[in-house]
Amino acid sequence: MAGFMYIGWLGCITIPILNAHRRVIAVLGGRPNDPEYDRATTGAHAMMQERLPHLRLTRERLRHRRTRHEFAAVSRGPSYGTGQTEPGELCNNVTNTQITDELLAHEFFKCISGFANSLFAMWAPRLYAYYQMQMEKLCTWKSMRWNFPGCAFAGATFNFGPKTITAPHVDFANLAWGWCFITATRHPFPSWVHRAHSLGARQALKYPNWSERNTELICAPDSAFDNASADVKAQRAAAEEARWEEGVGMFSTLDEL
Repeated sequence: MAGFMYIGWLGCITIPILNAHRRVIAVLGGRPNDPEYDRATTGAHAMMQERLPHLRLTRERLRHRRTRHEFAAVSRGPSYGTGQTEPGELCNNVTNTQITDELLAHEFFKCISGFANSLFAMWAPRLYAYYQMQMEKLCTWKSMRWNFPGCAFAGATFNFGPKTITAPHVDFANLAWGWCFITATRHPFPSWVHRAHSLGARQALKYPNWSERNTELICAPDSAFDNASADVKAQRAAAEEARWEEGVGMFSTLDEL
């Protein structure tokens, strides 16, 4: 991608991204040096691949503004917008709800989400505290469920693949200054690029050839960053999980409670 500054990253250490004022605006989270985390991401990938053929999705759900190829994705958690008059659970059919209920309850996904939550609390403590305060309000609203109890994220999207390759997009419905955490449960391609373009910053992450075990976590303000992933030499399937906060309408509503 011409005009981008490439950041070589092995995905095993944490690197903060700073703006001109030396404020942390994004984090290359990496992964903890813990074999249990490797077991969790490998197991999470296997669970998603096993359940992929059983999902029930329309063609419109497989190809939308975020996709470069068709891929299966199911979102869970509270939402507000697109005609809703108050915060409520995202609607899914019975099959997809049962499948994602199994994932949300499993120790593998709790482990992955817990690591993301810890990174959030460390690198953006004030934003994290704001999320936690808003989630506590939200969970008193008509007994709404928390995807991962104790974690600061309202929503979770399971990108089942088989190739999770996204077109350039901005998640404009999310909290403008909020962060989205993306975990690749397997390294997607032998040579894979994730790019971010925001406020004049044109940066791209480039990963070298990886083994089957390698994973990584990225956190960034997805409502402000134009972001995408690109397959340079697509040879392998990918799956990922993202945690995010729907914010434009939902948080303003909660502030009025």
